Amino acid sequence: MEAVERSRVRAKKGAVLRLYRRRRRRGRRLCVDEFGPLQVKPQPGVCWAPQREPQRLRATYRRTQGIGYLFGCYDLDDDLLHGVYRRSRSGADFLDFLSGLRERYHRDERLHIVCDNLSSHTTADV
Repeated sequence: MEAVERSRVRAKKGAVLRLYRRRRRRGRRLCVDEFGPLQVKPQPGVCWAPQREPQRLRATYRRTQGIGYLFGCYDLDDDLLHGVYRRSRSGADFLDFLSGLRERYHRDERLHIVCDNLSSHTTADV
């Protein structure tokens, strides 16, 4: 069983490497990932540090503005980076991001998307 799994992983790796090496005809290579959680952190202002001990913000401070996520896509063929900010990271948000990517490119082009196996990437809708 272990040998079968290793050969499957090797086959996937080979397919991804072939995709990185050369562009498919009428195709577009896209690398997709998320970054986050991002947070709006209160900053007291920019100035020289006073002579006294500076005020510190605890690492467990209350995030009153919430958190967000950056969905990003790197287009290998045009050397462009596209990004969208979302307040959550669900399968529906990821699917919405992919739909936006589909609208960016001509319908005749096939999109080859490389992404990791995050749970929001493997929902039934995606």
